[in-house]
Amino acid sequence: MLFKLFLAGWGIIITAIVFNAIALSLEIVTWYSFLEEINKMGFYKAFLELTIPSKLFLMVIYPLVLGLISFLILRVTKKKI
Repeated sequence: MLFKLFLAGWGIIITAIVFNAIALSLEIVTWYSFLEEINKMGFYKAFLELTIPSKLFLMVIYPLVLGLISFLILRVTKKKI
């Protein structure tokens, strides 16, 4: 079980790095820059200033993809390990 969680963790990390690089190249806000803005101006104002693509990326696409990667890795390792 520990090995499965380890693999899922690596899958999430690698996917997060790739998606952050894609977001930066498309000028979409990532969680790192959003958290910096929250520290400067508060959550509500920082959230209002996000573009629609950034909101979709942060609130829908990013968690969905990371969850899906984790699910797939745990599903595949369930059958093989």
